Amino acid sequence: MRRLDALLFGAVALVASAAIVDALGPSQHASEQVDEAVADLRGAHVRGTLVVAAPDCSRRELELPSLRQRPLGVIACSVYGRPGSLSVFQGGVVWYAFQGGTTTLLRREQLDDYLGRRSEVLRAAWLGNVRYAVAYRVQGRVGETLALFERSRLVRVLARALDFADVRSSPNGRFLAARSDEGLRLYDVLGDRLPVPEEVLRAGAVAWSPDERWPVAAAADHLAVFRTRSRSVAARIPFGAVDVDWAATRP
Repeated sequence: MRRLDALLFGAVALVASAAIVDALGPSQHASEQVDEAVADLRGAHVRGTLVVAAPDCSRRELELPSLRQRPLGVIACSVYGRPGSLSVFQGGVVWYAFQGGTTTLLRREQLDDYLGRRSEVLRAAWLGNVRYAVAYRVQGRVGETLALFERSRLVRVLARALDFADVRSSPNGRFLAARSDEGLRLYDVLGDRLPVPEEVLRAGAVAWSPDERWPVAAAADHLAVFRTRSRSVAARIPFGAVDVDWAATRP
């Protein structure tokens, strides 16, 4: 009986030890990943503050390069907020040109005339002055089109996809990010497609640093920081996110 008790005790101890190793192992690994990310951010001289919505929609600020966190005490799955001046209105695009006043840049009827069929703008992103990008849908056709406009003039068709879930611009309008079922695409203000790291092609959200040198892409288990026009990731931050924005530089 004593021998059986000893065997049972040993088995329980072994399971408990394994559980402790399993519990400590990932924590230690995560700590190592954080240390590596901090070193990479410092080495690349990346500075600033990210506003992040975690997968559970809790929001926090994340200081770079230290990765010091500050909970914001708000539950929201969206944090991106570019202080642009465009709005989609009745299938067209309206520009808030001055306080209390608006200018219609593109009416739905003008888009219909361009395309020869009933259509509507779904999303818009400002690219400086009177240039902007829109994702629009043509009635009776499958999918959406991403294009550049200046005022009411179609400048360039960039891409087509089943659905452009997100269209965002950089702070000064020099770059554009569009996310669809085909992955993340980045463009410059002229509409030329930019290279991106393969790792971020399936990112859920993207934002730029205030100086537009560094995009950050959000995924379920990490944030990837890379240089604009680069195919390699400069730092992989082991914090998952559903949305991200880069706070404006404080004076």
